[in-house]
Amino acid sequence: MTRVQKKMRMEEVGVPPTEPEREFEGFQSWIEEKYGINSGQSWSKIILFYSVDEPERMFEKSSCRYQKF
Repeated sequence: MTRVQKKMRMEEVGVPPTEPEREFEGFQSWIEEKYGINSGQSWSKIILFYSVDEPERMFEKSSCRYQKF
């Protein structure tokens, strides 16, 4: 089950999103705005594309606690 499917099923049965899920909801649009991209690519692919090397990629991916926009 994908994240989107899980979210839809949880909404169907009335389960509210958790705090981390609510924080993550705006991440895709924040990444697109930060990099000036609106290609439909996932946030992870955008970060990988703009990363210099693998260690930087891992740091970017693991430090997903982005600053509020």
